[in-house]
Amino acid sequence: MNKKIFLLFLFLFVLSCTYGQGELIEEQKKTLFRDERSFGISINSDGFGGNFRYGEFIDAYNKKLFYGDISYIRHQKEVKITNSSFDSQKRFVFGKKNLAVIFRGGIGWQKRKFPKLDKGGVEINFFALSGGSFAILKPIYYEVAYRESQLMIVREEKFDINNRNHRDGYIFARSSFLEGFSELKIIPSVFLKAGVNFEFSKKNDDVQALEGGFLMEIFLKKVEIMATEKNNQFFFTLFLSYSFGKILKRYASEEE
Repeated sequence: MNKKIFLLFLFLFVLSCTYGQGELIEEQKKTLFRDERSFGISINSDGFGGNFRYGEFIDAYNKKLFYGDISYIRHQKEVKITNSSFDSQKRFVFGKKNLAVIFRGGIGWQKRKFPKLDKGGVEINFFALSGGSFAILKPIYYEVAYRESQLMIVREEKFDINNRNHRDGYIFARSSFLEGFSELKIIPSVFLKAGVNFEFSKKNDDVQALEGGFLMEIFLKKVEIMATEKNNQFFFTLFLSYSFGKILKRYASEEE
């Protein structure tokens, strides 16, 4: 995702929330603490994913977070093409070595900065999460044409930059997604995720939120996604996510 578009979207959302005033919610004035559970979908500068979060109150303005997610990541140089030299018009990424999926789990903290006191308003929170993660790499196989005598045969192979047939345009499709599952590799890592949460649900028992921020992650070794491009060990990602869920338990203030 283009970083300028991402930041502009966040700015416009905050600006629109500033003018979204409605009826005062008496229950919100009295209820200071609440536990909640939510699920989310996210897009970021190198992929997309889904997440789960459980929030447990500490006090009126602070909350402990338990977090997990799964994300697909792609290399910035990935480009899908078709090989016009063959009848097959299946699209594939030339030079891609592995498909990468990341699993994360961690704990964190959320601080309420501006409470939501109006039905059409917004609650603004800051949050930070950290924990352990790991990438699962699945090799990608390609269908490659070889000429033997007067015949053209097809072999399923992983991309090899030193293979002349791979370099010279004899790859015409990606093999079945199931190929390569017996060769999975795991790379451990740690991550730090932080950002701003805008909770805007108009129902007292629901959670709806838009979040934006950054995620930093470092792996024990380079995550080899491409065979033809430089691969990284450290990732810095901007993300935007939408979350939805339920309030599980409320705790009233002494004034109630």
